[in-house]
Amino acid sequence: MTNFGSRQWAVWSTTAEVTVTDRVALNEAVALVKAHLADVDAVANRFREDSEIRQLGPRMSPLFARQIGRAH
Repeated sequence: MTNFGSRQWAVWSTTAEVTVTDRVALNEAVALVKAHLADVDAVANRFREDSEIRQLGPRMSPLFARQIGRAH
């Protein structure tokens, strides 16, 4: 018996998908992914006036530094 769960949604001109092996964990997993995407959006969305990437200076948040490091 399969107890997998999956959810898809549009984000950043693409589709995000979360799949879990225990359907009971799906809502929590989706919430974690959406929270992480919202954090990344806040620091790296070039279309948002308030995003960190639009206001770059000599200091950056730890989250933004990690994202830059991953892109490197």
